[in-house]
Amino acid sequence: MGSSLTKCSTSVLGNPGDHTAGIMYYTWVHPSSPLLGYTNFTNYPFGENLWQPLALTSIIPSSLHVLLTYLTNLVCAWNLLVLIGYMGSCLAMFGLIYWLTSRFGISIFAAYAATFTPYHLFASQGQIAGLLNFIFILGLWQFIRLWKSPSIGKALLLGLLFGIGFFTDGYFILIGATMLLSLWISTITGALLIKTERRRIFIKIIPFLTMASVTAAVFLLPLYWVQLRFSSQIKDILGNARGNILNDAQIYSAKPIMYFSRSELIYIGTIIFILSIIGSYFTLRNIYKSKTNNYDFRTNIAGWTSIFLVIVSGLVSLKPIFYIWGHRVYTPSWIIIHFTESWRVFGRLYVLVDTGVVVLAAIGLYYISRKNKKAGQFLLILSFMLLVVDFSILKIDRPIPVYNYTKAPAVYKWLKENKSVKATAEYPLDEMPQGAYLSQYYTFQEISSKPMVNSMLPNSDKASLRRSIAGINDPQTLPILRALGVGVVNIRPAAPNNFSLTYRHSIKNNNELQHIFSYNTPAFWLDSYVIKPGRVTRYALKIRDIKYFQVKVDDYGHAKYMVDNNPILDIEKLPGVNSKTENITVSLVASADSVRDLKITQGSRVLWSGVLRTKPELLLFSASTSAPIRFSNEKNTSPTHIEISQLQIIEK
Repeated sequence: MGSSLTKCSTSVLGNPGDHTAGIMYYTWVHPSSPLLGYTNFTNYPFGENLWQPLALTSIIPSSLHVLLTYLTNLVCAWNLLVLIGYMGSCLAMFGLIYWLTSRFGISIFAAYAATFTPYHLFASQGQIAGLLNFIFILGLWQFIRLWKSPSIGKALLLGLLFGIGFFTDGYFILIGATMLLSLWISTITGALLIKTERRRIFIKIIPFLTMASVTAAVFLLPLYWVQLRFSSQIKDILGNARGNILNDAQIYSAKPIMYFSRSELIYIGTIIFILSIIGSYFTLRNIYKSKTNNYDFRTNIAGWTSIFLVIVSGLVSLKPIFYIWGHRVYTPSWIIIHFTESWRVFGRLYVLVDTGVVVLAAIGLYYISRKNKKAGQFLLILSFMLLVVDFSILKIDRPIPVYNYTKAPAVYKWLKENKSVKATAEYPLDEMPQGAYLSQYYTFQEISSKPMVNSMLPNSDKASLRRSIAGINDPQTLPILRALGVGVVNIRPAAPNNFSLTYRHSIKNNNELQHIFSYNTPAFWLDSYVIKPGRVTRYALKIRDIKYFQVKVDDYGHAKYMVDNNPILDIEKLPGVNSKTENITVSLVASADSVRDLKITQGSRVLWSGVLRTKPELLLFSASTSAPIRFSNEKNTSPTHIEISQLQIIEK
């Protein structure tokens, strides 16, 4: 972990990301409780309630981070969580394998294999749940203990472990359910094949496994209630924060070859795979021999269970659809996404696949090394060396980057010290799911301590207002920002990897902005401006229900809104404006992809009527602030796509 431990108060593994702008930000903005509430730091000046029903599924790591922050500080608390994750995986796997084999060397080998995986290296840079999979290692261990000597206490403890997982991460519900299914399959098949255990399985194991399953289900009840109570809000959040669920699942789920490729995060390791095959062979051979009571109980039940853990979780981890010889083949994930849209990254089932494979590898190494002590030591050392070399040549980022908060752009330190600036705006005004810079916005806000107009929420009720000022050089943008109390804008490229000098220069040439800082890196540039005193508007002209993918910002800092057929324009009164209805002039530029007749109305009143052509033209018409403005087809002409830009309200 390097300087993230030696400089625990200022450095974290990875670049600004899901940790610095996620769990760490939540603790910063709401330090009194892991259950978030109202804040004025985002969606300024309106504020917003950051509490989300889905947050309940991560209440355990959030609570730990709040506690550790209280004991240390915000940054060190995250680093300690990462350390807990690494140590938890290491100690849990070491304890399980030592309990199974009583071999210290093999236990160290398995602990290393389960801890320093490419998935863990990635998770340590922002995905804390990926480091907390030791819950499932402990679950497997507890299941084997339950099988060996069933009791109510062991059954309840097994169910408790699954319950803890459900409140650690939303994906742990899927992972826990998959593991429970694996345990049931291994138990039922064991009853059919292990004759010496058949009676005990039906009389003792199955009832206690049922008790454990019911206990786990009890922990799901609060989450199920939240799902029912806030179903529309959850659906809205997921719909705005994600793309098409099938497309996402196809991208973020596994292909079998990925488990064997060093360039993939779910790589299991060549030597681990070879040894797991050997472990599977000995397990299946010994299970067959169990018919004659020649039965090594612990290792073979562990191996038997791990085989099904790998098979079941491996199948669920696969992308929903494969094409084999021109035929479409569906996998379990296809069924799951049609039942619920809660999960899309099925590749996270890797944590179960890896747990099962490492246990089988340890069992394989145990059997091939136990007869001859010297040969066994040689095989253990050789296997360990091959494992270290295998994991050291992974085709992933090395060394893991470390971010130091003291290296943040200077403007954020300046903002912290400058009391005259009330709030900021970060451009592009990105929101989920397309926001390429979101992690920077909220990470750097922890330094500046300034409220900003940007929102944390994918379902923010002010999203259309922010999208109406997406173009920094649009006529209504700066007047609206002044009305909202924004004093500084921090501007990055309009799109990732778009280093257009025209865009950058067009903003510097805006005489209503005063340049104060620049920050240049190979990945992005950042220019900061003070908004000069000038016109302040009382109204914002916005397009109703405009989505993020319908907004494009050109090289001159102007937003283009691509709308279908007949859009609706709303006039929003900004803070401090009374409810009195006023007459105003609406100004916008519009064009269509083909010539069409157009009528613009407000209630029964026709505001504008004419022909909309493919060449952009300025439309000016009088309206009132009392009602929405509607575009409609005139003379039943065919619907077309419309491009709108240069939104502005001219007050009388």
